[in-house]
Amino acid sequence: MVAAIVLTPNNGNVGDTTVVTGTGFALTSAVTFTFAGVAITPSDAPITSDGSGAFTAHIVIPAGLVGSVQGAHAIVATDASAGTASANYTINPKLVLSPTSGNVGDSDTITLSGYAASSAITVTFGATGVTPVSGTTDAHGALTTTYTVPSGAVDSVQGAHTVTVHDAVPNSTTASFTITPKVTVSPLFGNVGATATVTLSGYAATSALTATFNGTSVTLASSTTTANGDKTTTFTVPKGVDGANTISIHDAVPNTATTTFELYLAASGIAMNSTFTHLNGRNLYIKPTTTSREREAIVNITFDATDEYETGGMPLDFSGIQHFTQVYLCSVVHKNYGLGISFVAGAGNGASLGKLKFFDSSGVELSSGNTAIQNVSLLCRIRGI
Repeated sequence: MVAAIVLTPNNGNVGDTTVVTGTGFALTSAVTFTFAGVAITPSDAPITSDGSGAFTAHIVIPAGLVGSVQGAHAIVATDASAGTASANYTINPKLVLSPTSGNVGDSDTITLSGYAASSAITVTFGATGVTPVSGTTDAHGALTTTYTVPSGAVDSVQGAHTVTVHDAVPNSTTASFTITPKVTVSPLFGNVGATATVTLSGYAATSALTATFNGTSVTLASSTTTANGDKTTTFTVPKGVDGANTISIHDAVPNTATTTFELYLAASGIAMNSTFTHLNGRNLYIKPTTTSREREAIVNITFDATDEYETGGMPLDFSGIQHFTQVYLCSVVHKNYGLGISFVAGAGNGASLGKLKFFDSSGVELSSGNTAIQNVSLLCRIRGI
């Protein structure tokens, strides 16, 4: 009997399994295999033919070989008596996206296998061309790279979009990426009556928008998305709850995205150390007393062009803010020029005293009169009891 093998299936992707069924081989003989001329081991090895010269083996199509590229490749089975048979397995290109959904502007990872070796690729998102970080497959027809989900295009709207990758042969394959809506707000905090700017992406094209702030309807200055599903517009902050308030924006589909705006009540009579007159432009928004003794405040401190910093720290007195008796945290959540800022509590911290120190990019404290601290605004989050 002539030796023969059958592959089931006889085509697929790198990493897939094919079942090799052999007949006509030497009886009760060890059987070895090659793929595109390279020895490979079945997942259920060792393989031995039975008393009629038949066997079944499972072979995982290998990655990382010259033969791992797109096209037909021979699988050869050989018994101990040099009986041999071959059959072709055709590798097809494969594309995997990770993640498969997200927002406009996100980075998405492309993983390719079974493409042509050392071949330039092109990537399209719907009908929009995008540029991968790396654009050439390796010698084994594989590539892992990233691209950015496009903005400002007709393919930037909410929904599923086809990502297509071609090589130069051309081989091509597709996968689906679903754009979800996104909204951001600026500034992130403020009080009633402030103007907030919302920036939308990934919504439906040319769609009417509605917005709520903590469940209360607000009027957007412009309330229709562009043909690309985006929009930048404003609204006036209404009354809400102190602290985090949810901004929710809907289109007509409806698609919805949310973000958070921190609402603080304006406070007056703030007592900071009056001997430091260079603390100007002081605006304070404060959280009312909660069920715990903890207090939280936001302080915006501005240095003008003539202000000077005192080496060793700028003393602050927070005792007049919502009756702070001790400040245990003062973190800077915004700073100009990338300055490093640290907070050093005063001795015992019994009167809510502390210092803000300024550092350059190398970590050296700035000296008095350094121009880097002029025209600087600091937004500090203060917590204490």
